[in-house]
Amino acid sequence: VTIGIPTSEDSFVAFIKVNAIPYKYDQIYKEADLYIVKKGNRLGMFSSECKRMSRCKYDRIKFDDKSNFFFVENRFEKTGIYSSSGKKIIPCKYKKIELIENETNNYFKAKISDNQYEYFSITGKKLPQIRVNN
Repeated sequence: VTIGIPTSEDSFVAFIKVNAIPYKYDQIYKEADLYIVKKGNRLGMFSSECKRMSRCKYDRIKFDDKSNFFFVENRFEKTGIYSSSGKKIIPCKYKKIELIENETNNYFKAKISDNQYEYFSITGKKLPQIRVNN
């Protein structure tokens, strides 16, 4: 949105560009560094600069204070992850995703099916299979 500041009846001194979230959403609220928007039953995200990070396609968006990530879930009960700044880290196609924290590094364990998993770094890079000792 661009706003002009009038100096007289027919002239403007400056134009200011203002970022704004469109008024088409049923609800807008702030969660961590993002704005969560709701349209009907679906949720989406905007950055703190009001840039759209995801359209309204999620049933649930939950910010995890401990990990500092957003966990999203779609209508097919698949889960994905966004960073606190709104960057997609892991696509929304896994049954479950958990953050594994250990002494050497942290990573995500994403469940594909009952005994099948994929692993990701905290930046979203796919990792080779990880051997886990119980």
